[in-house]
Amino acid sequence: PQYVAELVEVMRAGITEVATDTGLIVIDTLRSAFLMEEDPGAENDSATMTRLLTPIKQLARSTGWSVLLLHH
Repeated sequence: PQYVAELVEVMRAGITEVATDTGLIVIDTLRSAFLMEEDPGAENDSATMTRLLTPIKQLARSTGWSVLLLHH
């Protein structure tokens, strides 16, 4: 999804503003936050999920924060 990078930068800005070494970002739900414009079932497509999760994992690694994605 094209807007994932923008959302990750918003999260990064929030982390910078909070200015703590560790924290937790909760995204509820994965579909409503990142996949609304995708076809139904996009969360089952490995290419789509790789494009979505890669920048989120990079954010977690580079900031020391954890990201919890809820999917139900």
